[in-house]
Amino acid sequence: MTEYKIDLINYLAEALLIVFIGVVFCGGMPILLPLCMLSLISRYITTKSLILGYSSRVDGVTEDLNEISYILLPLAPLFGCLIGLWMLTENTLIYPNVLKVSLPVPTSI
Repeated sequence: MTEYKIDLINYLAEALLIVFIGVVFCGGMPILLPLCMLSLISRYITTKSLILGYSSRVDGVTEDLNEISYILLPLAPLFGCLIGLWMLTENTLIYPNVLKVSLPVPTSI
């Protein structure tokens, strides 16, 4: 049986990127949260089967691996609130100036 090396550092970086993007942009596109959840579940299932079935060694897993996530993930809800606030309050995106219609109102009855 061939032994495969699983690169968990890249896997973790991609998973944290999915979480970060989902949390930051879910204010304007709420469908991102279920899509990120489905993506993470499918990645978990495939990686778990690869590790259990084909790899006997996992390199690069230490306590230092999670330090960057402890720093960056708390910033995701802050950026998410700011971007969601900007997306939902920018009137030119929701109601463009081109579509302004003025109806003639009769002044005399």
